[in-house]
Amino acid sequence: KQACIFKVYDDCRQDALAIQVIQMFKAVFDQTGLGLYLYPYRVIPSRTGPDKAVGGIIECVPNVKSRDEIGKDGYPTLMHYFQNKFGRPDGKSFESARRNMIRSLAAYAVVCYALQIKDRHNGNLLVDDDGNMIHIDFGFLLGTSPGGNLGFESAAFKLTQEMIDVMGGEQDAEPFVYFTELAIRAFLAARGTMD
Repeated sequence: KQACIFKVYDDCRQDALAIQVIQMFKAVFDQTGLGLYLYPYRVIPSRTGPDKAVGGIIECVPNVKSRDEIGKDGYPTLMHYFQNKFGRPDGKSFESARRNMIRSLAAYAVVCYALQIKDRHNGNLLVDDDGNMIHIDFGFLLGTSPGGNLGFESAAFKLTQEMIDVMGGEQDAEPFVYFTELAIRAFLAARGTMD
């Protein structure tokens, strides 16, 4: 069984395009052996009804909570959530979840940079049961958005202080250094296939 969202009067073609490109990034990253993580969920654009309204079917990502839901559940930061779900920061479960978060953040950083994905708010950022961060909703990419330029963030990708805190809290912390190295390697791997 797979849960889906059915959209009507909401054009899903741009999401479908983004997912196709994310699948290509995933293939490149898988070939590198870097252990990067992307979740290219399925999107099927369609036109339905007598007026042929745009819409589509979007796969729900399983076993996740949005960052927004995490906050509503009483966890003010990702670190609080990770400690509650995965245990102490020096434990194996937390280390594994942090490594998963880093591998997914590095992969999505490159994807967001390359596709200029914007509107990365807490409802669009998911955390799965293994600690991976997954991006959803790609209506704002390549400099376009459904309602025109709405003045979204200028950052190339989403990296908040609370994400950095899970990675050790400082730029010289070993997990954060690992993130930067992975993001650079991911970028170089993607750039190497630009032909």
